[in-house]
Amino acid sequence: MLKEGFVYAKCGDCNESIVIALSCKQRGLCNSCDTRRGIAIAAHLVDEVIPRVKIRQWVITFPHDLRYLLAWKADLRGWVLSAVMRALERHYVAQAQARGGKDPKFAA
Repeated sequence: MLKEGFVYAKCGDCNESIVIALSCKQRGLCNSCDTRRGIAIAAHLVDEVIPRVKIRQWVITFPHDLRYLLAWKADLRGWVLSAVMRALERHYVAQAQARGGKDPKFAA
């Protein structure tokens, strides 16, 4: 049934269009649809948003007890994230200056 979700597709060459009913019929709760959406967003970010510069991804993990605390204490979570970001900024700005960078910028 189309009321459960559908895709409207149109051919760029001949302008023929078709409506395709989604097989999962769950609107936003389907792993397949969520994966497809995530891939589309990632492709957009890589192709259109993130400039062609060197980037580094950081994944920060904490002990389980601290994770639980951070999950429920937004003010503490904000403080911890700010402290981590300040440390990363100091490190990378100093590293860039040591290599002769003029007024290096850190972004996250």
